[in-house]
Amino acid sequence: MSNIKSKTFVGIFLWLKCVALPSIINKPFYAIYNGEDLPPSEEATLTDEDCETISKLALDVGTSAEKICAHFKVDALNKIPRLKYGSIMASLNKKRFVKDEGVPADS
Repeated sequence: MSNIKSKTFVGIFLWLKCVALPSIINKPFYAIYNGEDLPPSEEATLTDEDCETISKLALDVGTSAEKICAHFKVDALNKIPRLKYGSIMASLNKKRFVKDEGVPADS
């Protein structure tokens, strides 16, 4: 009876050591290897593509990239933190909707 328990324990120990723990420890590395995007870090700034998208949308709604830069207290769009991209786009899209629909801005 104790021989069966020891074999079971060894089997579980080997499974943990060889399969479970390496997959838990290396999960972030697998995500990078599989091409999944990591969340942007706080030091990351807007890419050139992001800046171009924001500039086009800003012109479409009647504002300028300079106003956006002034709001974030930077001298260029590419110095704005990447984490702010979503809020900038949401704000500009809201202005575009208001402009297109003729809806008052506060409603």
